[in-house]
Parts: sequence; C-alpha cells; structure tokens
Amino acid sequence: MHSDRIHFFPVRHHSPACARAVYEYAMALRPQAILIEGPSEYNPQREELFLSHQLPLAIYTYVASDDHRAGAYHPFCEYSPEWRALQAAKDLKCEIAFIDLPWPEICALRLQSADEDVQDQEHRYADGELRRSRYIQTLCQTLKVEDFDAAWDELFEIDPASPVELQQKVAAFCLAIRTFEDEDRAQRGLPPDPVNQARERYMAERIRDASERMAGDILVVTGGFHTSALSELIKAETLPPVSTDSTQTASWREQGAALTPYSYARLDALTGYQSGMPGPEFYHQVWLARSNDTEFQTQPLVDAIAQQLRQRKLTFSTADRIAAECSVRTLAAMRGHPAPWRQDLFDGLSSATIKDELAHGGYHPMHEVIHEVFRGGRQGRLHDETSLPPLARDIDALLRSLDLWPTATPRLVSLNLLEAGDLQRNRILRRLQLLNVAGFELLSSPDFVARDDLMEAQAQWKLQWSPEFDAGKIEASRYGASLEEAANQRLLEMMRRKGRLADTAELLILTALCGLARHTRNLTMELTRQTSLCSDFVEVVSALNHLSYLQRYDDILEWDNVDATRPLSNALYERALFLLDSLGRPDQGFEFVEAIRTLLHCHFALSQDAGWSKEPFADSLQSQCKEPEQSPEIRGAALGGCFMLGVTPGETIIPFVRQIATSELGDFLVGLFRIARETVQRHPDLINVIHQVVQGYDAHEFMQALPSLRLAFTYFTPREKLYLADHLPGIAAPAHAGTEVEAFTPELKDIEDAMRFENALLATARDYGIDLETAYEG
Repeated sequence: MHSDRIHFFPVRHHSPACARAVYEYAMALRPQAILIEGPSEYNPQREELFLSHQLPLAIYTYVASDDHRAGAYHPFCEYSPEWRALQAAKDLKCEIAFIDLPWPEICALRLQSADEDVQDQEHRYADGELRRSRYIQTLCQTLKVEDFDAAWDELFEIDPASPVELQQKVAAFCLAIRTFEDEDRAQRGLPPDPVNQARERYMAERIRDASERMAGDILVVTGGFHTSALSELIKAETLPPVSTDSTQTASWREQGAALTPYSYARLDALTGYQSGMPGPEFYHQVWLARSNDTEFQTQPLVDAIAQQLRQRKLTFSTADRIAAECSVRTLAAMRGHPAPWRQDLFDGLSSATIKDELAHGGYHPMHEVIHEVFRGGRQGRLHDETSLPPLARDIDALLRSLDLWPTATPRLVSLNLLEAGDLQRNRILRRLQLLNVAGFELLSSPDFVARDDLMEAQAQWKLQWSPEFDAGKIEASRYGASLEEAANQRLLEMMRRKGRLADTAELLILTALCGLARHTRNLTMELTRQTSLCSDFVEVVSALNHLSYLQRYDDILEWDNVDATRPLSNALYERALFLLDSLGRPDQGFEFVEAIRTLLHCHFALSQDAGWSKEPFADSLQSQCKEPEQSPEIRGAALGGCFMLGVTPGETIIPFVRQIATSELGDFLVGLFRIARETVQRHPDLINVIHQVVQGYDAHEFMQALPSLRLAFTYFTPREKLYLADHLPGIAAPAHAGTEVEAFTPELKDIEDAMRFENALLATARDYGIDLETAYEG
C-alpha cells in the first residue's frame, strides 16, 4: 500500500475557507484521482453534476420498504468543499468518485443499532460530531466565544491560512475532537459508533482500490472527523470486514439517488447535530469577495438589513446606521478581527439600534431581520437535461395531461366535484398535497371530515410554480414510482404514526378523497386491531361515524368498499355498545351526549343493511338512564335515545324529572333535548312536569338551576319555543297571545342605578383582564 501517494484534506462541510483551500491544493497537487465523501451509489450519474445547474442543490438518496422509508440530503452550494473538489476534478480532467457507504446500507445499520448516539441524520453533510465534543466546550471558554460556529470562524474563516497550513490545522483540530469523542464513548461503556465505523471501513476500501489501480497521487476530501480514522485504516495491512445486514439491504422495495434543488433557507434551517454553517448568505458574500481576491466588505449586508427594516416600517435612521457601523468596527477591533465578521455585525447592529427593553427570551425584530439577511433567499434549480426519478416523471405527465401544470404566475382552478373529469383532477391534486409537493394550495372545499360546508360540491385550488415544486417531486420518490403508489404509501406511513382510533379513521376520508379506496386493506386491518383495543367510547363512535358517512354518501368520494368494510362497521358498533354498557361517570358528560347522538344516527343509517337489532342498543341506554350515579346529562341523553328507538313510553320520563336534584335538572334536560328535542314536543305532560318542578323552586333554587335550564332550551328553535308556549297545555298563555305588550317606561333613578352597576361591572372585569365591551360588541 503506497500511503505516501494518498493525500487527505479534512474539511468542514460548507466552509468557504476549506472550499478555497481544497481547490488550490488540488490544482497544485494535480492528482490522478479525487475521492470525495459522498453517496457512492450516485457515481453512475455523477456527470450530471456538471450540467449548468443553479446552486444550491443536493443529491437526494432514498430507500423504502413496507415498514420503513428514509431519505438523506448531500447539499452543495458554491462554497462547499466537496463542490470545489468536483470543479477541480473537472478542470484537471482526472478521475473522480464518491466513496461513502451507500445510503441503503447506512439505513440497514441504523435499524440494527440500539445505540442512541447513532443519529438518524437527514442531512449527510452535517457536523454533529464536531459540535458535541467536550473539547469544543473547553475551546470556546479559551477563545472567549459563545459556540462552535464562532470558534471555527476565529480559527479558520476570519483570517484563512494557506492551503497546506489550513490542511494541517483542520486535521489537528478534528483529531482532538475525535479523541475526545472516542474517550466519551468509552467512559459510557459504548463501542465505536457502528455507522461511522462501517462508513470509514468502506471509504478506506475505496481508497485502497484506487491506490492499487493508479500510480499517481490521490486526493481524498472528507469531513475532518473521519480523516484520522481513514489514515489509520489505510496504513493497516488488512481491513476489518464491513458488517452490514445484507438481508435488510436487499429488502428495500425502493432505493435511488437523484439531484434535487435546494435553498439557503433549508441549508440554514438545519438544527442540533445537523447544523451547517449559520447564515449561508453571509458566507456566500465572503466567498465571492475572496474568490475575486478582494477584501470582504460588510456594507452590502448592512444595506440589505436597512432595506428590510424600512420595508417592515421599523425605525433605522441615518444616525442609527452611523452608530451601528461605528459599533461594528469597534467590536471587530476589540476582538482582534482584521475586518468586521458575522458576530461583530450582529452584536454591533443590536447594541446600536435596540433601544427598548428586549422581550422575554431576548427576541427583537432586529434580530429576525439580521438572521433573514444572513440566511439569504438563494434557490437552486436543475438543468433541464437532469434525469428524474420515475415518480417525478409520472407527476409531470399527469399534470400536463390534466392541464394542472403550475406556472410562475398563480392561477385559480375551480373544480366541480360532481363531474368525473374534475373529480379526477381533484384527486391528483389531493395526492400531491398529501406528498407535500409544493405549488398546490387548496383554497376552498367541502369539509368531508367535519361534515361542514357540504352544500356545494366545489373545490378551488391555487397553482403556482416554486423551486420547492421540483424538489418535492424528487424527495417524494422514497414513497414509490408512481403518484398512486406513492400516495398510498404515504397514507400507510401516516396510519402507522396515528395513535388514536379516531385519527386513524379520518384517514379513510383522506383515502377516498385521493381516490385510493381500493388500497384500504391495510388501513381496514389496522382499524380493526385498534377497535379491539380501544376503551374510549367517544373515539369508537367517531370512527364509526366516519365509516358510516363513507358507506352512505359516495357521490363524490365514490367509496366502493362498502362490502369490504362492513365487518369493520360491525366491529365498531359492537365495541361502542360494549363501552356504553360499561360506561362509568365521565368528568365531561356533554362530550358523551354528542357521542350517543352520533351513535343513534349511525344506527338509523346502517342498521337496515347491516342487520343491527335495536334491542341491545336500547338495553345499554336503559341501564345508563337508570344508573343513579351516572351524570344527569348522560342519563337524559340515554333516555332520549330510548325515546328515539321507540322502546320507552313517554310517561317513563316523568319520575326521572321529579327525582332529579335542583342543580341537575337543567343538565338532565340538556342531554334529553339534545337527543330527542322533536319527540319531547309530542309529550305535553313532560313539559307540564318540568313547569311544575320549576314553579316549586324557591328563589335560591331557581337561580341555581337557571343557567343549565337556559342552555337546555337553546336546542329549541324560536318557532318551537313559540309552539310550546302557545299550544302545550298546563302553561299560561304568554302576553303576546291576543294582547299587546305594555310599553315599559323606566324611572330616571332606575336608569342611573343600572348605569352605575354596568360601569362597576366593566371596571371589575377590566381588573381581571376581561374586555366585556369588546366581547359585547362582537
């Protein structure tokens, strides 16, 4: 092994200093091959990287099986060291290859590992290992800086060294971090990170293969955390075997790699272990200046911040700007920086312009503006000749054939859901929305989950192209090769993440809206399993209600699985009756009143086709209304349900009314009227009994019962209330029946007393933070 011909250049991903040094080092070395940390499965397509793309972009790798799917990004921007290494290889016309362990094998290792430190990183060019080391904590204290990013800037970015010197400094820096990391794992009794170990062995094998094939120099560009390990592996006589689970690797149903557009917003939004360089636009400006051999100037960034502040109507006067620039320069000089840097700008602008007290947590709009400017808005775009995964091609074909292609200028598409063509277009758009493909916004539609706004079968969408549209198509490829398959797999993924039966049942509606009813076997099986385990009466009834709706109303949803889902309906109904029969006294009874009402509706809608007998339902209701420890509203609802089923004579309710305590009468009637309002009107004896009971109250008892009584009678419409007052026997005719109401003329003293009381009431409410005047006007 000729290790002296192998030259390692350790880097931090997305570091402008490393990017410039890598390119210059490569051009001086003129190696026969450049090997780069990156997805080796993309090597057959790597020539596409040299098309005229607009950066940033990323290589997106993905895998999927029936139980698991995962994707990972390898982002590139202008100042990514890996990107500059690619450009150097292109200019030198030397061999180039990515050498990292393929993503399917990384995912297989993760599924095997029980190590909590094996992070499920979505962004492969991340620097989590660098950030979490104890060494960094000590270094930050020594340098008197706040965090890893500031320490890196102090050591490498602010005053960059020559390529060879930077190579040596980064290698020493990362070796210290790796040493501390290995010691920490050993102290916790953990073996080396199995994923990193497998990756490094694989990369070492690729390096050794290249060395055996070539006689010239080889440049290896990897994250600095891996450099020392790779150097040791290269010197070893033999490499330990890479232990991946070939069974799991071979079981992936879908796997692939493709280029996708990226953005500085996404590059900056990485958090925790996955953080890249903060403020990518700031470093882009540094890169541009130094690439042109000019001194980096902060003026353009300050101009952009000032413009943003004025657009937001925030004060930033000329005096503020002069003070801010002076503060920035002073801070840079105090910190020994040859020119103002990122933290100097942030601190100087903040100290000079924020004059009021900071809100809780130290937030100020100025901070948001600075971060926004530092982040930038650059968006990537792929060259038209870039190959796309099968799903992206399928989406493009469908959108063009259905005239749904999003354009830069937004356009509205109105769909009549009762027309077959429009219904199909709506289903395609629903599938894209389900997969989070950008560019398709649902403005209005009937709410089929809440059963709201169902009078008009119209849906309106806004279609508008954005760079995220192209990225979304590619990133959704981990779900399948066609839009129908991908949407179905996404629904199954959502099903596995749902914890509640009612939430899972909502997916039935979404399935129908996406036109995927024929794919519901797994969903139905999962709902059957959850039903047998669910002990929440309200949830079971909610799930039955969704299924009942699908089986009854299919003009738009076109649910053609009625026969297939009937066993599930039966299971839900039987489970609901079981839970109703064993219902304890819940803390919030009114929710259960609504559930009883819904269960009655489902019974009336499905019982004829399903062959459900009313006797078991009626028995459960009667047991609840006779239970003295049950809440009054549920007892009322249960008795109302018996009325609706026609198994309880109206007279049965009279003893209940007489026995109910004063404070519970209104709650009892709330449950009764909510369930059987119309039936009650056909039993004047009941109204007479209520009237007699209320007349028997003294003043204290009446005031105690009044709120719930008023709530109970709100279920009646004004016309029904008038009917009760005018026609039911046992109640005196109201004043408006045949005679005019005498005009009321209050005394002046009464008016003054009322106004004083009202003012005192409003003042007291304001003392407690309640704005009664606004609430009254609303």
